[in-house]
Amino acid sequence: MKQSTVAIFVVIGALAAGAALYWEQKVTTATTKEALVDKPLFPAENMGKVDEIVIKNSSEQLSLKKGAEGNWSVINEQENYPADAKAIVKILDDVNRAKVIRLAGELKDPDDEYGSAKAKELILKSGSEETFHWFFADSRSSGGAYAYKNGETKVYLISEALRFEPAAASYESKLIFKNDEKMISKIILRQKIGKGKKAKEQVLTLERATAEEKFKLLGTKDEKKEIPEDKQSRLLSALKEIIYQERVSADNAAAQQALEGDFYLEFSTFDNKSMKIMLGNFAAKDAKDSYLKILEADGFDAAETARLAIIKNWAFKVSESSITPFLWGEKDLMP
Repeated sequence: MKQSTVAIFVVIGALAAGAALYWEQKVTTATTKEALVDKPLFPAENMGKVDEIVIKNSSEQLSLKKGAEGNWSVINEQENYPADAKAIVKILDDVNRAKVIRLAGELKDPDDEYGSAKAKELILKSGSEETFHWFFADSRSSGGAYAYKNGETKVYLISEALRFEPAAASYESKLIFKNDEKMISKIILRQKIGKGKKAKEQVLTLERATAEEKFKLLGTKDEKKEIPEDKQSRLLSALKEIIYQERVSADNAAAQQALEGDFYLEFSTFDNKSMKIMLGNFAAKDAKDSYLKILEADGFDAAETARLAIIKNWAFKVSESSITPFLWGEKDLMP
């Protein structure tokens, strides 16, 4: 069969599914027309009041909680980690966008034609009060999905198939830190050279007086020389944002071996923020993993301070390229 013919059948199938769902909307009768029909499952005006989201399936549970500073955290098996704000917004937007099309039937059907055995549970809270508690089944081939309220037997056909899982990784923020690179005023790179008693520390200090100036390498015979544009750009780009690949406990063996104190990064900004970070590489046969751990952070607002307080409890596996500029020596920085 030619690809064009296959494509035509795919389009026809999609149009048929959409038409079937539209027809179900049109044939909603007076006997099934209830207060819920044609309205969002969760009103937009209530979204800002939500301070806890609970997601469950038959075997797992995950909580997302809003803290006093407005930050959201993932709570899972006694762990507390910053949540991705976009993931929170998506959950609330999806529930607001979904509308009830019609009453589909009753849960008491013995064949479980509505998929209740595998339904996922979503609870929204404001304070200690539940403001939303529904179960959602998988999507239907003809469009939409089945859903029902907690404690009720009526099953509704809704316009959207809502997909969410109680998996922490789906909601965690991968961001370690983020900066406005124009605000970086000082960078200090510390590197231990050699081993044992012969080990020495090399300290490179880069500084500029204004955002318009280029950095200069202080404390060297060339300290009046500006850092080459390409090297400065690499450093500032690396400081702009670092995303982790994997979060590990601070006592993780690989992370500890990598973070032996050979490399440190310190930076400060024109608005008096500062951070000290430990960096390291761990070579294991054919792989090289790079790790990062925040040691100190000062001068940040209350919300960011609260987020960093949690971040500091962990070590992070990061891409090698993301920390390479911080491992440079003097020869790497100057032409």
